[in-house]
Amino acid sequence: DVDALLGHKPRTVTELRAVTQ
Repeated sequence: DVDALLGHKPRTVTELRAVTQ
């Protein structure tokens, strides 16, 4: 899960893409 990796929820779609990419 993204939250588990970052320890916090992505603030923007850009951050989300950075994680998935």
